[in-house]
This record gives sequence, structure tokens and C-alpha cells, in this order.
Amino acid sequence: MNRWYAVLSAVTTLALPWSVGAIPLDQAQRDRSLTVQLRPHGYTSVTVSVHNRSDHAVQVTALPGTVFDDPVEGEQDLTVTAPMRLDVPAGATVSRTVSTYCLNLHAAPPSEGREMTARSMLAPLALLLKDARGGHDANTQQRVWTLMDQLRGTVAKAATADCTTGCGGGCGGGCDGG
Repeated sequence: MNRWYAVLSAVTTLALPWSVGAIPLDQAQRDRSLTVQLRPHGYTSVTVSVHNRSDHAVQVTALPGTVFDDPVEGEQDLTVTAPMRLDVPAGATVSRTVSTYCLNLHAAPPSEGREMTARSMLAPLALLLKDARGGHDANTQQRVWTLMDQLRGTVAKAATADCTTGCGGGCGGGCDGG
């Protein structure tokens, strides 16, 4: 079978922090009984809001490696840094801001408030982030850039900025150290 499928299966069976009936975030966006909004805040976080129009509670989840796609070419795609679980009662809306890593060293930040789309988990990225504890750190951000460059078939370029000073003019200008 496909090597990445085996890796993905191994990652998703590691101590999952939710129940069997949970809905992955990318599937929740396609569920007609749910309204999902993903609003970025620069490079380091996205607010996930889920409105449940059904008559039963739902649990929406995302693992590290789940990708938030920016619809604008040249703007940053992001990934979740730690497992996320939203328990959404029937008829309610629940929101949570989650930490993210950017996936392209040289892309511009996502436009503030622009809607993003969740894509299913990218297995190599999930493996890299499987022990993530949330938050955002410079060493892990550099490893994410290196992996994504390798997956794109390019040579990774080292970040030249001090990643404790915050982003400035592109991910290559730094990353949020907090």
C-alpha cells in the first residue's frame, strides 16, 4: 500500500484526543448542517468558528498537519500546531483561536479576516508536528519550512531573521516567538 497512507494511519491512531464520532475540520466545511469559518490573524493563528444547525451536538477536530489554504495566490497557507477539538451543541456557535505555522518562507501573510479553507492532514507535516504542544516556536517553524521546501522539490533556505522579534513583511522576515 502507499507509504504515506501507512504513515497517516499510524499518526491518526496515536492517542487521539476525541471520540470516534468526531468530524475532521475539512469534512465539517462540507457538512450542510454546519457553517465553518476560518479567519487568519497573520502567520501565527486562525480563529475557527463552527455554527451547528443540527438537532444534535457535534465534535469538530483538527490534528497538526491539517492545512488552512489561503485562496489568494502568493499569500500564506498555514497548519495547526496542536490538536484542536470543538464541542458544538445543537443550535450553537463555538469559536476558538488556534496557533499555526506558515508553510512557505517567502509568501505574504494571509489577508486579515479573509476566509480560508481546511484541507485534510498532510502526512509528512503531521509526523513533524505529532509531538507539538501548541504555541509557536522558531525551531519548529524552520523545520516546517524545510519540510515544505523538500516536498516542493526545492532546496530549503534558512530564515535570516531573528524569530523572536515577530513577523515583518513576509514569513522570511521572522515569526512570532510568543
